[in-house]
Amino acid sequence: MTESPRVVGRRTDVSGPGLAGAVTDLVADCAPEMDDVLVVPDCHYAFHPSTGMVTNPDVVEALVEALASTTDVTLALPDSQWVEDAPSMLGYDALADRTGVETLALGEADTVERTVRIDDERHTVTVPKPLDEQAVVAVPTLRADPDLAAAMVTVAEAATGSRERSDVVAASAVVDPEFVLLDGTYTFTGAPHKGRFLVAGTDAPAVDRAVAPVAGLKPKAVDYLRPFGVGREAIEGLHAEDLAAELPHEQTDPNGGEQPAVMGAGYRLYAKMTGDLVPPQFSGGSDD
Repeated sequence: MTESPRVVGRRTDVSGPGLAGAVTDLVADCAPEMDDVLVVPDCHYAFHPSTGMVTNPDVVEALVEALASTTDVTLALPDSQWVEDAPSMLGYDALADRTGVETLALGEADTVERTVRIDDERHTVTVPKPLDEQAVVAVPTLRADPDLAAAMVTVAEAATGSRERSDVVAASAVVDPEFVLLDGTYTFTGAPHKGRFLVAGTDAPAVDRAVAPVAGLKPKAVDYLRPFGVGREAIEGLHAEDLAAELPHEQTDPNGGEQPAVMGAGYRLYAKMTGDLVPPQFSGGSDD
């Protein structure tokens, strides 16, 4: 009988020793032994981490330091299809300098084609060769905008630049992360929130099933999860219902309308780093 994957959670600070301690505990508790690890964060756009739309780099730094004590670690940074040098703007160059970790630009890596069967149909996906060959640790944030974007979407965006359902399923099957550390220090579930939690596991679909209710979604409503199962996973050490009750679950307008505050925060960070002008609709005040 196959043992069900473990999903483990911890409450945490958003930075500092408390965060580092929580990350170290989760790595010690449930991370497998790995060699030559690629750490892949969500850095698809230059949003400020407090928006919850990208992984908090402080979580990544704590994870790199925890893993580096037992294995070689490379920070694998995907391209952004919207903003050039988004990882640098988010502080990953400085993180690499502080920790001494090597970086890999996934957009410059050699690629391989892999074919995956999805719903009795074959789907071919092209992924960076290192993601296919090496142990991968995914470090997603938790966001719902309005669909779930967690471990599997982070993997797909890093591997393919796409979050289309077939690409999410195929990329997740091909890359198949050895370990996931989901960053809930800040979340976005219709509005930014300081969530102050972490969730870890060795199976990306299981982590996504576990956190879907936290984001206000049933696993069976997340289309890309269906090939991997849609049962509910418990989070050891945390109650999904309690976390969900703390988070905002506001609906964003899929057809445009008034832009949410998170977009303004992203544009203000982009403008600060590049010197470009902020569009007038995003020029409101911020406490970032």
